Amino acid sequence: METLDKADVTVFQGFCQEWLVRIAKMKDRPFRMVYDYDDHPLHISPFAQAYRWFGCQEIRLKDRKGEYWLWRDGENGFNLKSNMEHRQHQLEILAEADMVTTSTVPLYDYFSTLNRNAVLLPNYIDFDTYRHSYTFWERRPGPVRIGWHGGDNHFHDMAGIGPWLTEFVNAH
Repeated sequence: METLDKADVTVFQGFCQEWLVRIAKMKDRPFRMVYDYDDHPLHISPFAQAYRWFGCQEIRLKDRKGEYWLWRDGENGFNLKSNMEHRQHQLEILAEADMVTTSTVPLYDYFSTLNRNAVLLPNYIDFDTYRHSYTFWERRPGPVRIGWHGGDNHFHDMAGIGPWLTEFVNAH
């Protein structure tokens, strides 16, 4: 708190503990509070590790080997009661922060319903500062190479094109 008391602005990213709710609700807070968040707080992929702390329902999956629990209350650190409290805390922080920043228009639209001072800060790479990725490798003739990188929170990005991607790979 001594460090925060000396700050003019403090940016928090993704924290949702009760202590931060209390700070967000302080009327005489000595600093401005910005909450930066780039995921939807209510729609979390159960395939993301963040689901362990924010998921609010148990998830049971079925595959050709049978059924199994992906997330079950009381197992592997998954706690529904605690997660529901985290979600509520996060929504309170989003509402009480002096500003909310996010990276996409849909998130901006949603956060604007919670906080009148939501700001869109799009993700991008400044190619005046960083080299274009095509300068790292020379493309040679041959089979199509497909690369993808993303955190586990973005499993759904690939899942959406999975059937077409599989069809293309099998055909080529």
